[in-house]
Amino acid sequence: MQRTFINKIYDKALTIIGDIKVYPAPFWMVYDPSEYHVTGDEMHEILDTIQDGDILLRFYTMYLDGKIISGIFSHAAFYAGNNICYHSIAEGVQKISLLQFLQCDGIAILRFKKINKTQIKKAISNAKTLLGCPYDFEFESNDKKYYCSEFVRVIYEHMKNILQVEPKEIKKFFGLIKKNVILPDAFLNSPALEIVYLNAMAKKKMTKNCKPKEFSISI
Repeated sequence: MQRTFINKIYDKALTIIGDIKVYPAPFWMVYDPSEYHVTGDEMHEILDTIQDGDILLRFYTMYLDGKIISGIFSHAAFYAGNNICYHSIAEGVQKISLLQFLQCDGIAILRFKKINKTQIKKAISNAKTLLGCPYDFEFESNDKKYYCSEFVRVIYEHMKNILQVEPKEIKKFFGLIKKNVILPDAFLNSPALEIVYLNAMAKKKMTKNCKPKEFSISI
């Protein structure tokens, strides 16, 4: 009896230790037993659905940026094909694998209702040209720096009049600074785009937070 009780404590202790994440700089330990909500089955569905030129939106349930950025999704990216995504993060514009990008909780795939191969190739070329550009922490336009949604909009500059993503005023530093920013959710409102995929977590969040008829989430 005593050995069984000790074994249970031992097993529980190892389980807790296995969920502790250690960050060396600055040194910090975080207990995080959660896993990403995009499942293996959903990844297979995404691989079967996604096409060159698609726009990806994602969110995390426990990351701080998801609490700061208003709306449903907190990040936007561009899919260039061959399992490659381009996106702008704090370290700048980067190229990563699709599977790496899908390590998140909620994901949406948006696609132009009308687009041709030449237009997609132009967007891919633009994304490659901007690779390595710094992140735009000031959320300014025309400064050769790009935050995530701005980056996606800029690579589709040749389709600007069709895309029609509208900026939204956000407030920083307790309202002392106001900026017009293209939020990731702006792509949901574009008449040129349609949602072709939502994972279970994204569909749940959209259903809970969207006003009636605000977005089409019939898939």
